[in-house]
Amino acid sequence: MARQYKETIYINRDPNNPYKGWGWIDVETEVVRRYGFSTRMPQPITLSGEELEEISYWLRRHLHRDVERRNFDEPAAALLAKFLDRIAKTESLLLPQKKQRALQEMRLVLPEYEKLAIRNHDREREALVRELRQLVEFSASSQVSDLKETVAVDLNAVAERWLDVIRPVWYKHLTHRRRNRPLRLRDIRTDLIQNPIATEKLDEAFNANFGIPPVDERIVAAIIGVP
Repeated sequence: MARQYKETIYINRDPNNPYKGWGWIDVETEVVRRYGFSTRMPQPITLSGEELEEISYWLRRHLHRDVERRNFDEPAAALLAKFLDRIAKTESLLLPQKKQRALQEMRLVLPEYEKLAIRNHDREREALVRELRQLVEFSASSQVSDLKETVAVDLNAVAERWLDVIRPVWYKHLTHRRRNRPLRLRDIRTDLIQNPIATEKLDEAFNANFGIPPVDERIVAAIIGVP
């Protein structure tokens, strides 16, 4: 049986309803190349104040004539906070699918590492693995906060480091002659658990600051309609 390799392409969920956002599907590589589909992930863009003013102008032209300007009052602040909280909770869904799966595998593999470290009375490894679990299990909803010390976690960077540190195991399975289907991250999970990554390699890979400002500090401008 011939191997069928797939790639991820990004699509609008509903071209007629931009509020539904975008998603992704896995398509055979041959089809992607034949029709020239782009596999690039949609990227955010930066707008200047003047550009935002122009966007606001054209949005207002589509509103009813009885719509009035209003000050940034308590109802408007509550609505903005609601949208920021939604963005914080779904921000990880903007990651490429492979990185989302990498985070999911970390959530399954790291608890096994912690259990083994506890059994072996390896306090150093236990502390390191626990820190990694705290990173990957970070609650996105805690990003939006009035506390200045609250930060978010750069899950994109965390996923990249995990993919880097497991790459030797990935390549070992990738070159296995008996495989007749694409290799998935979950296919190497058992190997990673039975042959744990060394503490030194984990420490070297994740010896970085993964803290980033919470989403409400990274968004400097927004346009919302307040009923």
